[in-house]
Amino acid sequence: MSGTTGPSELVPAAGVSPEQLAARVPPALRRDLEVARQRYQEQTFAVIKDPVSLRYLRIPWQDYELAKTFDGVKSQGVLAAEWAERFPELRVEYGAEGLVHKADALRRDVFGQHLCEIGGEASVSLRGHQREVRRKARRYSWLTSWFVLRKSVYDPDALLTALHGRLRFLFTPQVFRWSLVLIALSAVLFVVNFKEAGIDPGWFFSLPNLVLLYVSFFVLKVVHEFAHGLSCKHYGGEVQEIGFMFVAFQPLFYVNVTDAWMFPEKRKRIAVMAAGMYVEMVLAALLVLVWLPLAPGFAKNLAMNLLLVASIATVAFNANPLMRFDGYYILCDLLEIPNLQVRSRRYFGERWRTFLFGAPPEEAAGDVLPKRHRRIFAWYAVLSSAYLLLIIYSMLRLLDHFLDKFGLSFIGHLLAGMALTGMLVLPIGMFLTRGFRDAAARGGHALRTPLVRLGLAALLIVGILALPWRQSVRRSCAIELATAEVIRPAVSGFVRSVAVGEGARLAPGAVVAQLENRELANRVRSLAIEREWLAVARDAAVAEGAASSVRDYSDRLAQVEIGLAEARRQESELTLKTAQGGVVLTRKLADRVGHGLKAGDVFALVMDPEAVEILVPLEEKQARLIRVGARAEVRVRAFPGTDLPAVVVQAPLKSIDRALPAALAAQRGGDVATTIDKTGEELLLETVYYARLRVEGGAGNLRPGMTGLVRIEGEWKTVGGILRQWFLDAVRVDYRL
Repeated sequence: MSGTTGPSELVPAAGVSPEQLAARVPPALRRDLEVARQRYQEQTFAVIKDPVSLRYLRIPWQDYELAKTFDGVKSQGVLAAEWAERFPELRVEYGAEGLVHKADALRRDVFGQHLCEIGGEASVSLRGHQREVRRKARRYSWLTSWFVLRKSVYDPDALLTALHGRLRFLFTPQVFRWSLVLIALSAVLFVVNFKEAGIDPGWFFSLPNLVLLYVSFFVLKVVHEFAHGLSCKHYGGEVQEIGFMFVAFQPLFYVNVTDAWMFPEKRKRIAVMAAGMYVEMVLAALLVLVWLPLAPGFAKNLAMNLLLVASIATVAFNANPLMRFDGYYILCDLLEIPNLQVRSRRYFGERWRTFLFGAPPEEAAGDVLPKRHRRIFAWYAVLSSAYLLLIIYSMLRLLDHFLDKFGLSFIGHLLAGMALTGMLVLPIGMFLTRGFRDAAARGGHALRTPLVRLGLAALLIVGILALPWRQSVRRSCAIELATAEVIRPAVSGFVRSVAVGEGARLAPGAVVAQLENRELANRVRSLAIEREWLAVARDAAVAEGAASSVRDYSDRLAQVEIGLAEARRQESELTLKTAQGGVVLTRKLADRVGHGLKAGDVFALVMDPEAVEILVPLEEKQARLIRVGARAEVRVRAFPGTDLPAVVVQAPLKSIDRALPAALAAQRGGDVATTIDKTGEELLLETVYYARLRVEGGAGNLRPGMTGLVRIEGEWKTVGGILRQWFLDAVRVDYRL
């Protein structure tokens, strides 16, 4: 037998006779492979490093011991016999024929992972097979590959070796302990002094500072990645790749420390993954000490930017285990679940395929996983996929906002369509296609079962999304004097008489003035006469039995009656009345007798000096829910434990100026974010809509200046509509440039 593997041996064992299977000769393992022994989930594994491709493979240690017996000379039958003699437990578990099949499966695994020495026709066949796999992988990957672009630059191993020699003292226990003390002390100082030397949001969201923040982020991430590389070198690993990458259009610096996977100790692997975040937290602690004594200006702003990036951004970005950054790999080691993201999504898909299409249990990936991890896999698959979609959607909204200024928003729409197709449409379509194809191949009731289950699942989802749900808004509020009622005519006319004067106190519904409109009065009389004539003519046609004339007169009579009702309604509006009552504030009303008023002109102001209203500031998404007449409950801080019924009397109106009642500012216990300008005036930092409420049954002991909390009932909407709006609001970017 030669030491090479023939192309016919690339086919699976199915359809091959036992004699042919036993006669196959597995190729020998490559001599340049590096192997480390590790413990995972109370089992021993071999981590194999390919020094050429820098790829890593984890297999059970026993499989590695078996693969080491491949020498390119012995056949699988001979190897199976040797294994049975050397490992009696395998003979009991597999039997003689089963060991031959295991040898063939192990040969295919070694062959497919490029860990064997091959040549001749097998090499050509393998390269062709690999090209086909890459071609299929690229078929749809271009739809989402733009989200992460990566470019290797050079091998930094020599540079990091030199740096490690100079910075070795940083890895001593003493430095680590003192750095923890520094981080804790700086955190306390930052919290205590934040309000006095805090961030001005107006400055923070300005365009110049956002550019500075962007640059600061990149610089700190360079330090972050070098920390990974130095820690990997400290524990004996190699760092053979350094480069740049773009994640959601954000430029990043990266260092390849996958050699840490070769470390047998879990603590060392976790230390390498956490090194970048640890160094940034130390830098943040030092920046606190620099930031506090600085006078306001560029240096203080720069220190604050670096401080926020090194602390908050690092925790939110790198420590987040839902994306494949530092926190993800730390979680994988803590749970002892390698490739958590890939395996969890595969498990989730296989579980659904088993449920919907009745796939045999052995086809599901979860059957080879520990039961205690299955729930973790399912939840992680859902959360990580949803988070990735959220990030991509947010980035696309930001890009669309930027491109829209140049008339290029179609580019953002194109990228959104590509992402949606590559991440949702195609995977779901391929999942269903494969499931139905496999079910059809099994025949019988296998195809009917998934159709029924899919139909029931669709009905359940539609039913849940169609359920009605009433939303409510909870906000802070302030008690103010009621706004003056503006008396204005809805119909133009001349002032015929005035019933009140300045200072008069009016009851609700009292008459203020009477207008006259001769044109409208003549129209009312004309329509009344025409109605009487048409009624007489219709009655005469009925008596004569002229059916067509009856229909004609009836139609004309109906139209005239509609016009007459509208004219009389307008005539009634010539009487100006007060709706809420109060004291007349307008002077010299009697002098306006005989003057003309157009519809909408202000005639008088009436206000109840004892009436109060409740002013409620709302965000835009909350203002959409509120309508006039909506019910509410108010709890004033001066009267704890008492809920006052109220009703919305004015729909939310957008604030014109940027001033705000002091009691509603976030600094004083309210909900509205504000800032102080150079003149000392407090200004809004967001668009605010004001709704006004009135307490039912009288204001009682409420006085202007009191504050409290209010819950306003919103409109009824379906669960689907609420979820859709919630998602759009959650990913909407607020641009304050």
